[in-house]
Amino acid sequence: MNEQEKLLCELLNIGENLLGSGAEINRVEDTLERIGKACGAVKVHAFVITEAIVLTVSFGGEAELTQIRRIKGGQSHNFYKIDKLNALSREICSGFLSPEEFYEQLESVSRHAENRKKLYVGSVLGAGSFTLFFGGSVLEAVAVAVLGCLICWMQIHIEPLWDNSTIYLFFTSLFIGVIICALAKADPGLQADNIMIGDIMLLVPGIAITNAARDMLVGDNISGILRLTEALLRAAALALGFSAAIYLGALL
Repeated sequence: MNEQEKLLCELLNIGENLLGSGAEINRVEDTLERIGKACGAVKVHAFVITEAIVLTVSFGGEAELTQIRRIKGGQSHNFYKIDKLNALSREICSGFLSPEEFYEQLESVSRHAENRKKLYVGSVLGAGSFTLFFGGSVLEAVAVAVLGCLICWMQIHIEPLWDNSTIYLFFTSLFIGVIICALAKADPGLQADNIMIGDIMLLVPGIAITNAARDMLVGDNISGILRLTEALLRAAALALGFSAAIYLGALL
């Protein structure tokens, strides 16, 4: 692989990392174009949607190189990785890094694993806080926190095994909803709606809807519509799952 092909491959790697971490489409395209030109390319044309990156790099008189990369596995929201990748792109565009140093640091950022303890703590605090905010009791907040840990565990270990995240979300909400209804039946002091309102916040695709709106506002209509459609399907699956759980709970 020559230097031009290596640059094209590494640009696709950073684009895949940004897109998979929840970055906006405009940010991904702009980053690829800026880094490509900083590394010696004359022209860089990037076309990005939620599930694919098409990248063409031109080096003057030489032939243009084009690659398409299919993005699979869905999108998470890793703001730490987005921040690190943005900082890395600024450094190479400012001339503080050589291409070789850039490739090395990009590989290090790509290998970075999320701190799972922080994920669990965030799930506990987020779910429990919403329950208390909407009038739930401390005991209900504790129940929400425990179920929030379960949801976080499922997101880490179970969700990656599903090809369709919408179907996964339906069965997850159904499973959690049945547990909540069973807890409310076992202890009359617990209100099922107060517990659900906390745990449902961990599953609502709020960031996806926000990014979809932003994509459409800046002119990336195809990606915005795709993201909005996916987010609405996930929201519908979430509502159907909890509704089915409430119906099953009424039959107990």
